[in-house]
Amino acid sequence: MKYTALVVAAGKGLRAGLGYNKVLFYMNKHQNTILGKTLEFFNKDDRCTQIILVCSHEDYDLITNEYTGDKIEHVLGGARRQDSVYNGLQVVKEDIVLVHDGNRPFIELSLIDKILDAIINEDAVLLAVKMKNTVKVVEDGYVKTTIDRDKLMGAQTPQAFKTQILLDAYSKINELGLNVTDDTQAVELIGNARIKIVEGSVTNEKITWSDDFKNL
Repeated sequence: MKYTALVVAAGKGLRAGLGYNKVLFYMNKHQNTILGKTLEFFNKDDRCTQIILVCSHEDYDLITNEYTGDKIEHVLGGARRQDSVYNGLQVVKEDIVLVHDGNRPFIELSLIDKILDAIINEDAVLLAVKMKNTVKVVEDGYVKTTIDRDKLMGAQTPQAFKTQILLDAYSKINELGLNVTDDTQAVELIGNARIKIVEGSVTNEKITWSDDFKNL
């Protein structure tokens, strides 16, 4: 099954404390940047016919010069992640789009296989992992209640969609002035598709906080 990979790399790395976009961090163990390793994966997958790389104004010149290839198209991001994804969706060529965080470089082929198998009969597919820790609701520094973790899962990317489903959802989200933190939330709020869960992997981690960079 052919698909477009929409890679979001328009962040600023504020939580990482690097002073620059975290996807540009060079991983000595892997002899590549975080973004470079992410793109390498999709470049190697023959089912991926198009890579839309969404980057910020600040990084645009650097990224468009350093990260190129036959599959890659560069798109300017927006103020929010959802704006960046929406901008990228405008140039998607395939009927299936996989939206992926540029700072999640350890994606596995087996996960893509499971996602693509599922999207055949679904409109939206979410990678997710079960919660290991007990989850507390906290208000003003005190525990208010405990949530049943058996009903919780941690969302990962890539998240797969029939392209038109996600495009319609974001168009409506923007029209209503709503904010979302990931792409399946747009579909949830609009209610234009059910979201199928596919079990992810703990190794498919998102590199975000300063401690995440120590062993790379």
